[in-house]
Amino acid sequence: MLMPHPEWSGASTDLGVEVELASLVEWSEALEALEAALADRRPGETFLVVPLREGRPVPSLAVRMITSTWPAQDLGDWARKLQPPHPTKLTDLLEKAHAALQLLSGVTTLPEAQQDHEDVTRAIESAVSEFNTARNEIAALPPDSLIDELIGVLDRHAARVLEEIDEEAPAGGLVEDVIAGALHNSPTAAFHELVGAQILALEWDIDKARAVKLLATLGEEEPA
Repeated sequence: MLMPHPEWSGASTDLGVEVELASLVEWSEALEALEAALADRRPGETFLVVPLREGRPVPSLAVRMITSTWPAQDLGDWARKLQPPHPTKLTDLLEKAHAALQLLSGVTTLPEAQQDHEDVTRAIESAVSEFNTARNEIAALPPDSLIDELIGVLDRHAARVLEEIDEEAPAGGLVEDVIAGALHNSPTAAFHELVGAQILALEWDIDKARAVKLLATLGEEEPA
């Protein structure tokens, strides 16, 4: 459901659109429909498109439409015209843990001499600590099937990074897959899994019971 914000109608070239969703899984499809509807926008006209759940914004999924569509860094002045965003404790922990894995994956691409540099060593130790802390905090949350799924994603990606470190897999494979999916529209299995995990985490932060049901529904839809 598309709802131009009543206070945004007077904006000249930077316009805002709210998209109320029943589930964040619908965001990709809704965004495609909106892109098609706004394909003939005037030169210089931009749109900040903000998904809503239960009337509150989900800033991490907001996008800005200019000549093409890009993730919005923040909501800027529009934030004052919206309800406060949903708290995102689980999502933040997931992203913190995965960012640490991406750093560790990236380090494997460095020459061995650089990997042994004290600054790099400190960065590695910090990333390992951040991953373990975030993962443990996720594991300490009230258990359910979605929490188990997210821990599984992190553990699978962590195992892949360990293979990169042990030279049993191509160096930098995980971080390269994430970058390829984010910047080059070349979604890899790892990127697809990460994005799916982020969407589920956001849903859990908004409505735990609904998120668990959504995960079960998605599992039923997967091909055998």
